[in-house]
Amino acid sequence: MGELISFKDYKKKRQEQEFDSLSVAVQNLIDDLGIEHTPEPYYPEREKNITLGLCVDSLLFCSDALLELGYFEHSNLVDNLIVQISKERV
Repeated sequence: MGELISFKDYKKKRQEQEFDSLSVAVQNLIDDLGIEHTPEPYYPEREKNITLGLCVDSLLFCSDALLELGYFEHSNLVDNLIVQISKERV
């Protein structure tokens, strides 16, 4: 009688093997091309004419996005910051 094989385990093992072989292939390619991989952060160029209104608009966008993602408490924190800025601005 044959051995019982779990398809889920087989698929996971197969994916791990494929990932490992791809990882080795990419590393060999990097070595062959002489690429030295040094991660560098990307900072987009900042807007030159930043105003408080632009900052508040950006915070409003962040608050709305957090709310849509279900981060209600975080959205409230951003809203409270907007209120504080608006009070100081007046």
